[in-house]
Amino acid sequence: LLELSDDPAAPVRELRRGDPIANDIFSSVLSNGAIFGFDVLEPQSSAWRSTRGMFRCVDFATGQELWSAGTKRPMRDEELPLTTGGDWPGHASVIHADNRLLVFNDLGELLMLRDSRERCEILDRASILGGALCWTQPALSGRRMLVRNQHRAVCVWLGRPEELVAADNSSGKHQ
Repeated sequence: LLELSDDPAAPVRELRRGDPIANDIFSSVLSNGAIFGFDVLEPQSSAWRSTRGMFRCVDFATGQELWSAGTKRPMRDEELPLTTGGDWPGHASVIHADNRLLVFNDLGELLMLRDSRERCEILDRASILGGALCWTQPALSGRRMLVRNQHRAVCVWLGRPEELVAADNSSGKHQ
């Protein structure tokens, strides 16, 4: 953790050193003084299975782990959460929006997590692009999230259905 200053004699000062989250292809986010992201514990060795590691929340100032979801031990393929409904997010990218964490994992699942320093709380989960690994960062535009894998791209509406109709009508589009 570095502090930048206007002092030409000491423009950068190291506050602390550490490696609390080892990101792979997905970045973490900073929210409410905490870093949320996937910590790779076992490097990806196959394009046919999910990456192994843990989804973690780490205090930004101290580097202290606040919570983690997953397991630190290496997992066999049959132990991985291969379908919707596991109790951890998996290898995922994170976007912070509307005081929630939008998480898109490499299994093609979209999750909504509570932005919480206390525990990993999955509010909702849906399989969007299941069946093929998804290693791309999603994009968020208003209430539309764009996700893709190597075969398909999908636009997911994240609001109430009536809000989509209103949004389309206000832009001149018709269903």
